[in-house]
Amino acid sequence: MTNPEIIAICAIVAGPLSSMFVSLQINKRRERKKQKMDLFLTLLAQRKRAKMNEKILDALNTIDVIFYGESKILDAKQNLWESNSQTLFDIKLYDMRYLKLLDEMSKHLGYKEIKQVNHDSPFIDPNEVNNMTTEK
Repeated sequence: MTNPEIIAICAIVAGPLSSMFVSLQINKRRERKKQKMDLFLTLLAQRKRAKMNEKILDALNTIDVIFYGESKILDAKQNLWESNSQTLFDIKLYDMRYLKLLDEMSKHLGYKEIKQVNHDSPFIDPNEVNNMTTEK
């Protein structure tokens, strides 16, 4: 075989392989972004719940893996965990740190204009509000 034939064969093999590799990398990034977005939306949708539920716990427990390497988000999650593990639970501190976590996640996901005040104004089930006020 001559050099041009070898180069042609290499190009025939390398072309599809490189496009497959690029496609796999794009799909991997897309899936990772989807996991981050799903986690963020779960925490956002569950904010201001009267009680901790399984969805919130599952989402909080997966942050370390899904947002691996994102120090601001991991620090905000650690601060939230610390406020949750205090002997004297401070709901205002917990809420503030939960909103900080949502804020860091929204910035990471490209929502730079969304502020904590946006996260702090959810729709709430009137029955939950009534239960919270009568339980005091």
